[in-house]
Amino acid sequence: MPQLFIGLIGFGFSCALIIESGLGAMSWDVLTLGLVEKTGLSYGALTVITSFVVLLLWIPLKEMPGLGTIANAVLVGISADIALRFIPAPSNLPMQWAYVILAILAFSFFDALYIGSVWIRTKRRSDDGAHAHHRETCRNHPHSP
Repeated sequence: MPQLFIGLIGFGFSCALIIESGLGAMSWDVLTLGLVEKTGLSYGALTVITSFVVLLLWIPLKEMPGLGTIANAVLVGISADIALRFIPAPSNLPMQWAYVILAILAFSFFDALYIGSVWIRTKRRSDDGAHAHHRETCRNHPHSP
């Protein structure tokens, strides 16, 4: 869980860094930034809102979001808003580029943490299921004691 949360909070930080650079945004942030311009709400608040709207679209698919998905919907937006309050505006073009490069590197690092946490949990669940199936199969085998 700590690895998952650190990864998601880092996502928010890296999104804030690239937004503050003034040179672009992550691909999924374009809609959110457009809504920021139209509504005046914060980037983080709109990230949370749009995430939950997308989760509502899962209902017809009969998909149930897990804890990681809910945490993603909340933590990225909140952490980005916090980071945007503290990251100073870059004063020149080289600083803007430094922000973009740092944002890409940070995103890559925190993405690895996030994916690693999901993979570890999925792997454990998969292994537990395989072991349980193996134990059950052996127990029901006609030659088992």
